[in-house]
Amino acid sequence: MTSWRRIGLLYAAGLLAAFQYAKVPAMLQGLVAVYPMGPLQQAAFLSVIGIVGAVAGTFSGALCQAIGLRRTLLGGLALAVPGTLLPLVAGGYPGLLAARVVEGMAHMAIVVSVPTLMLAVSSGPGRPRAMALWSSYFTVTFIVSALVLPPLLGVAGWRAVPVVHAVLLGVVGLVCLRGLPADGAAPPAAASAPRLSLGRVWHA
Repeated sequence: MTSWRRIGLLYAAGLLAAFQYAKVPAMLQGLVAVYPMGPLQQAAFLSVIGIVGAVAGTFSGALCQAIGLRRTLLGGLALAVPGTLLPLVAGGYPGLLAARVVEGMAHMAIVVSVPTLMLAVSSGPGRPRAMALWSSYFTVTFIVSALVLPPLLGVAGWRAVPVVHAVLLGVVGLVCLRGLPADGAAPPAAASAPRLSLGRVWHA
């Protein structure tokens, strides 16, 4: 049986991971006012998280399996909290880059573990539907960000964005801590369904 409550929780974690990308263009003007950056520095700041993903993506799947999917997700959510708050106290451009490196590591931990965890809490026809839902997380995040961030920036300024992001990461992390089965514990969906590898889902 597919646990859509858990899938929704995992999807929320994915949305918050994608927000690490979506928030920066909206915050950039305010960041530049506090931490002066030229065009090349701005481009590097925007790109760091993607570079971390490109490098870490070569081994993150195996590392995630070794650590455990749930532990990887919880670690990614926990690491994302200081990563998103660091720009508030960065002190300069190197601090901003360090914040993006931390966020990049957290992003990889979340987006590598979530889809496999979705498979673990789903079965039968729920599995392709869960993967279809997961495929939308980036687009949905940018749409929601485009609607929510302008009024938030207008009312509270750019500093409110990382604070709200950190609070949401903490809330979702705590709910995941209580609501997801421990690594190695087979949820009802996984116990009652034939085993299916992630590779077979993607190539079906």
